[in-house]
Amino acid sequence: MSALGEVVSLAHLTITAIEEGKRLLSGSTEIIDEVAASLTEIFGGSADEGVGLAVGRVETTRTELAESATLLDMVTTSLLGYLDSIGATGFDSPTAHTQRGMSSVSTQKPGTWLHKSAAEHVDDRGSEIGRTPIVKARNHVREVATERELTCLFRALSSGARPVDKPGYPGSLMRHSDHTTVGYRTRSKTSPYPTLDISTAQGGRIKIHINGDQWGKRA
Repeated sequence: MSALGEVVSLAHLTITAIEEGKRLLSGSTEIIDEVAASLTEIFGGSADEGVGLAVGRVETTRTELAESATLLDMVTTSLLGYLDSIGATGFDSPTAHTQRGMSSVSTQKPGTWLHKSAAEHVDDRGSEIGRTPIVKARNHVREVATERELTCLFRALSSGARPVDKPGYPGSLMRHSDHTTVGYRTRSKTSPYPTLDISTAQGGRIKIHINGDQWGKRA
């Protein structure tokens, strides 16, 4: 298993977790706002010291929630900056470039991930992508932690390719000039999540599944 591939997957997993945390913080902030409005309506004009203390605590809590969201944004920016620096975002990241004050110019060559083409990833059995499956599988299968990362991989490795009209293929299929195909399959017999299919003209192939379980543990 590639140490760099694991780091990249963990970074994406962390970004996804941060986004969920921010969503929960936003919900908490809305509740605090409702509480503050209710307290003001109930005790408006009251000189009771206890009431004043309660209102003050509510306001402090709201400030702390806002500061926490800002800190999480800073962590996300740092992670996106790191991924971009090693060419692992796979495509221009508007969020990363905007937050860092950079122009939307990526050093990542179109059609590559970690500076390798789709065919090159097939040749080394996807060793730089995610991890080997935690449940025994064929050696052409890899796993990533989140759907966001799978989408990121597809956008990266299909960049510059042309759409392929393949009747019955449940998703998007793209073909590069070297006849390597990159497909984003929305349905799979073995998983409820999307799957990435990469095949070369020479008959090589890898499949990339999503599995967020036990991440960080070696297979």
